[in-house]
Amino acid sequence: MTVAVIIATGRACGGSGPLSAAALPYGGGPGGGPEPGGPPTLLARLCDQLTLLNVPDVHVVGRPEAAPELRADGHFITESADVPGDLREIARVARVAGEQVLVLAADLVCGDELLIRLLDDVEAPLAAVTLPPVPGGAYGMAGARVERGLVVATESDHHEVARPNAASPALLRFAPSEAEHVATVAEELAASLEESGVPEAIEEGDAAELLLAGLARFGTPVAACPGRGLVCRRAADEDQARKARAALEGADEERARLAAAVKSDDGFFSTFAVSSYSPHLVRLLANRGVAPNTVTVASMALAALAAMWFAAGTRAGMVTGAVLVYLAFVLDCVDGQLARYTGRLTAMGAWLDAVGDRAKEYGLYAGLAAGATAAATAAATAGGGAGGGAGGGAGGGAGGVDVWALAVAVLILQTVRHMVDFSFQARARPFAGTETAGPADTAHPPDVPKAPSISKAPGIPKVPDAPQDAGTSAVARLSRRTSRIRALHWAKKIIVLPIGERFALIAVTAAVAGARVTFLALLIWGTVAAAYTLAGRTLRAAAA
Repeated sequence: MTVAVIIATGRACGGSGPLSAAALPYGGGPGGGPEPGGPPTLLARLCDQLTLLNVPDVHVVGRPEAAPELRADGHFITESADVPGDLREIARVARVAGEQVLVLAADLVCGDELLIRLLDDVEAPLAAVTLPPVPGGAYGMAGARVERGLVVATESDHHEVARPNAASPALLRFAPSEAEHVATVAEELAASLEESGVPEAIEEGDAAELLLAGLARFGTPVAACPGRGLVCRRAADEDQARKARAALEGADEERARLAAAVKSDDGFFSTFAVSSYSPHLVRLLANRGVAPNTVTVASMALAALAAMWFAAGTRAGMVTGAVLVYLAFVLDCVDGQLARYTGRLTAMGAWLDAVGDRAKEYGLYAGLAAGATAAATAAATAGGGAGGGAGGGAGGGAGGVDVWALAVAVLILQTVRHMVDFSFQARARPFAGTETAGPADTAHPPDVPKAPSISKAPGIPKVPDAPQDAGTSAVARLSRRTSRIRALHWAKKIIVLPIGERFALIAVTAAVAGARVTFLALLIWGTVAAAYTLAGRTLRAAAA
């Protein structure tokens, strides 16, 4: 269950319409024509949309002068005279909700897919929607900067962002574990506004926008929920509302959902050898009701068959096993894409996928080593140079014991790499209620010190955040700059030998050269990858 706080304090533009933007009519009927009974207001449409998404508990915050027209539309309104009051109401709801809380503006127009994506993002206790930057800006779209999947800075009426690379509609969601921290930030922002003594700062502004800016400036890890390809707009007048409705009705949300199911920052082999066509397979499986966990189990079964073919120790077995390895990896990619496409992301599925990856890889090691031993035994039994040569070509050469030693060495190396990676990722994601941690694995500290302040000077000058490279190490700056070069970006992806590259390496070397070459390649490349990763993390940590 989710509790929503809708900020209905935005003023409508134009003198003849409603006072609140939330009371603006939601365009015309389909295609812009008349709608029986008149179109719903933006707030009514949003409340109905949230109810259909199983978010019936809605708290609407509005100004006293606009409350009558909002109540006339059938809404219960919590009156708030100013922005500090809005922030304190968010803090109150956060503390008493006991559920995850969604904070959004009443003049927001977006499709179901974007809200579902934000609400179902179980991996991040605190997340906010980000959109591609809007050239020239747009109403309600604040500039933001996203780095490594985290929102590290956003604009508000009182804050500026250096080099924004995204836009924020001030749409965020936080889990119960983050409620106390969010409430504290909201209350401190409210107190800071009141201390400013500037009427404009107290009476005007977007509380959700200011809260998100404050969270980012506190160093709170806020995960970015990308809305690329989806319609998300805010409307301050009837013309903007009509255009927003027309854009939403003309959008293909299913296509956007399918595209979003593919990881945008995946490895080289996964991106070009699988994800270039896997969305078609995902749609086919989804239409037939296949569960993601079923695909995961099928991937494990194919890997087990590949290991059995490898264990035969014959040339035909090695080639067949290599093909099965590739197919197993295709399904390994598809299960996650299917889960994201269908919204069936579960902790059980993530665990099964992680365990399955380890089981598949280590099972392939065992199959290759067993095949090398079988080939060596067959060669020794047959006797003669011809028999030994044939065995060496198929199974990796005589000396099965040596191949088993290589297999154990590769297994140990890969296990150590996995443990280091998991430990680093856990250390780099200090989500739960932290006030001191900066964005996970970012190259620089939070933009400003702890308490984000509102200027006390008349005119409310904006507080700039730190320049993008401020406080960063030379290593971090070099890493960021090289990532902008496409060839170097992919080279950095490949050198760390992710699972896609490992499966490709196993398939190609096993089919072409045999088990001994496979293990040597994994051992050498894996050692280089481990050294590269460890060096980078050590230098980054030393510079922090």
